[in-house]
Amino acid sequence: MRAEAVNLSNTAGARGQDWLQRVGCCMRQWRQAVLGAAVVLAVFAAGAPQLEAQSLPVPSTIATPGATPGATQGASQGQAAATVGSVQNAGQFGAIAAIDIRGNRRVDRQAILSYMQIKVGDPFDPALLNEGLKRLVATTLFLDVTLERSGSTLVVLVQEQRVINRIAFEGNNKIKDEELQSEIQLRARQPFTKSKVQEAVRRILSLYQAQGRFATEVEPKIILLEQNRADLVFEIIESNPSKIVGINFVGNRKYSDTRLRQVILSRENRFWRFANAMVNYDPTRVAVDAELLTKFYRQNGFADVKIADSVGELTTDRSGFYLTFTIEEGLRYRVSSVSYDNKVSRLDTGLIERRNKVRSGRFFNEDRVRESVERMVEVANENGAPFVKIAPKLDRDKQAQTIAVTYVIENGPRAFVERINITGNERTRDYVIRRRFGFEEGDAFNLTKLKRARRNIQRLGFFSKVEIEPVEGQAEDRVVINADVEETSTATFEVGGSYSSASGFGANFALNQRNFLGRGQKVGVSASLAQNNRSFNFSFTEPYLAGWDVSAGLTGGFSEVNNEDSGYLEQTYSAGVFGGYELVNDLTQSWRYNFSYSALQQDNTSAIIQDEGDSTTRSSLAHTITYDIRDNLSNPTEGWVGSLSTEVAGLGGDVAYLKNTAKGGFYYAINDTFTVALEGEGGWLQPFNDEGTYVADRFTMGALQVRGFARSGIGPVASDTLQRVGGSKFYRGTAELRFPVPLPIDLDIKGRVFTDVGALWDVNTTFGASQGVTALNDTADPRLSIGYGLTWASPIGPLQLDFGYAMRSQASDEKQVFRFNIQRGF
Repeated sequence: MRAEAVNLSNTAGARGQDWLQRVGCCMRQWRQAVLGAAVVLAVFAAGAPQLEAQSLPVPSTIATPGATPGATQGASQGQAAATVGSVQNAGQFGAIAAIDIRGNRRVDRQAILSYMQIKVGDPFDPALLNEGLKRLVATTLFLDVTLERSGSTLVVLVQEQRVINRIAFEGNNKIKDEELQSEIQLRARQPFTKSKVQEAVRRILSLYQAQGRFATEVEPKIILLEQNRADLVFEIIESNPSKIVGINFVGNRKYSDTRLRQVILSRENRFWRFANAMVNYDPTRVAVDAELLTKFYRQNGFADVKIADSVGELTTDRSGFYLTFTIEEGLRYRVSSVSYDNKVSRLDTGLIERRNKVRSGRFFNEDRVRESVERMVEVANENGAPFVKIAPKLDRDKQAQTIAVTYVIENGPRAFVERINITGNERTRDYVIRRRFGFEEGDAFNLTKLKRARRNIQRLGFFSKVEIEPVEGQAEDRVVINADVEETSTATFEVGGSYSSASGFGANFALNQRNFLGRGQKVGVSASLAQNNRSFNFSFTEPYLAGWDVSAGLTGGFSEVNNEDSGYLEQTYSAGVFGGYELVNDLTQSWRYNFSYSALQQDNTSAIIQDEGDSTTRSSLAHTITYDIRDNLSNPTEGWVGSLSTEVAGLGGDVAYLKNTAKGGFYYAINDTFTVALEGEGGWLQPFNDEGTYVADRFTMGALQVRGFARSGIGPVASDTLQRVGGSKFYRGTAELRFPVPLPIDLDIKGRVFTDVGALWDVNTTFGASQGVTALNDTADPRLSIGYGLTWASPIGPLQLDFGYAMRSQASDEKQVFRFNIQRGF
């Protein structure tokens, strides 16, 4: 062919030869252009990845020692580019004879080949090359990737991503660097990508928003370094917590905005709430507020209530939020009737009926229905029906606005506990949690016991989260209990101060561990120092002695009491052991043995006290039985409590006596505002020897029992010094009406009016008789006072103020109108 072409060229001449060469060249260029365009179209049609072309803010200061000028603007901003050069179609495609990789510095050749999954001998197939290119781009290691063909060699041109040299945070005072670093996904020596930086900014902002700092700004900046490295700096402009400037309600007809603001946790920002975190906007708390509103309405008859919306709208300056709750109240229902559909023949309906708390004629209360079901199931389980199922059936009559409640009682499916799995307890031993379940593997399964188990575990105070879930076991009648807990700190350190008009200034210290060595044991050390007394105490409690549901422990301590009213200083060293257990629900019994040594330092004291001597030892055994069904131990509004204590001394030592004390309280909520509290107490001390009672064992009475009188201001006095000497018998009673003061609810100021009555008498001793000293004003005539008071949960501690006026007293009694007490822990 070449010879023929040459002959043609010789015949046609130089001009014809030049024309043929130009035509051939154009044909080749056109064919290559078409093939190149087809390859490029194939790459894009196959979805070659392209990162969104968004850029980081331009750095205000960029140091570029030795920076590669060939890096494109897109590369410096983290934008990856990828192209495929022209590939000849030799044969079908032609085979790759060699692979030439250029531009790589940190990523070695073998790594790139493994990412591409293209090897020598593979064809120059556009689809194969496109897949290899996509795999390289997906590694995020490269800013730019280009594939080109040079003869039978595949040339791979890469431009590597910058590597993060270090990450720094500037301007963050409220959140530590460590917390920010743990939140973001970026790390030093990782490739720099814009998408990861944007995600890091989002995560940082979420941390600040969780603190209510919604106006916080985060600006990422890069500092370019040599060797394709970069420092990444997050500049943070922290804002103050966004306050709640207003709380509004829409659709509330029955209750005013003011009343509903008392129901929720969030509070409007006001100057007196300077220490209240509830004025900071928190979207999680807003969701809780919606649930509290729903619960409040359903407790008061609105069974169909819906919180249609709860919205927080940011002010224009991003400094505050307006909260708006949209409420659909619906109808308000009363209970028309309560009936029982008992399909369990062996279960007495009367037992069930006595545990019901729902009454006809009252407004429907969803919580009372639920509580009643739990109580009914509990009594059914205790009376031979472990698989009973009780479901309330509610029949609404919207026209009459009533609900008929029917409890359907039937046998549920039989199921037994196959296994109990406990997770999340890194410190607490398994058996500490397991024994709070109240049932074991193989026992009958019921939801009431399961709910009680969760409550019992939560009450330990060892866990911030307790989740218990029953799942199906290996058979249909087998249930596996999965308990997941999240531990919290169980050690507490308290230092505080106090002042009261009765005892002056004081300070206290306490260190307690409620879960010692993860065994559920309690260890406590405390000390107090006041104007008239000081003490040091140690205690250890084992809640389950020898695996039984019996708590036991030991105590030890020292106390010094300066009784100015009686003119002596008493120092006492003591040690003891104790134990307690629950007899039945809400009924507990405890025992305590105590040994003590007391020394008296006397200064112009009465002969009644001087004749006792300088020291005494006591060995006593005490027993207490308590029944407590109050709804709250610290501030009860419903229920009652009663206890009886008996102490016998004389099991060794110098003193022998029998001491009995009984006390009780009844609490009744008239409505959501007013609560009536009735409390009473009485005691009796009987000596077993000829000398009679000792001053350290006798009762005292004053401001703490009958307001309107001074500390130890009631009772007999010695005829020689007119000092208080106590009494062996006493009684006291209180009637109190408690109510909120009409001030902002979050100030938590409670008011009360009260009347107190009490008496202390019968010194019952022969000490001082030889010197002709007797007890004056030794009478059981009642002392009576009336008054009013306030309790304020102030930012510096609980403050109690009482104004009491003695209406009936004896001549030697000491009166005191005003009394207050404040205590602060930190």
